[in-house]
Amino acid sequence: MEAIQPSFMNCWSDYVVSSEEVELVIPSNVCNDEEITQLDLSPYREVRTLSIGDNSFSSASSIIIAGLAKVENITVGSGCGLRSSLELKGGFCCMS
Repeated sequence: MEAIQPSFMNCWSDYVVSSEEVELVIPSNVCNDEEITQLDLSPYREVRTLSIGDNSFSSASSIIIAGLAKVENITVGSGCGLRSSLELKGGFCCMS
């Protein structure tokens, strides 16, 4: 019997995103509501590529990218979470 993997609804997607995704592409100009104060990507442990578009998460006070040991590339667009701290934990080989 196959295990059911958790999935999550996010402000950056119109569909449920599986925790098993290997590529997360968060578009530009999303998740800018004042009540969105944190971006926590730690549930997505299979991610290899993370891309966050321009001008997103403007009210976030923290962006957490922790426990993503398989990440190979992270790209964060301009104007993202200008008031944010970025917490990186894990085995990262590349960041742009």
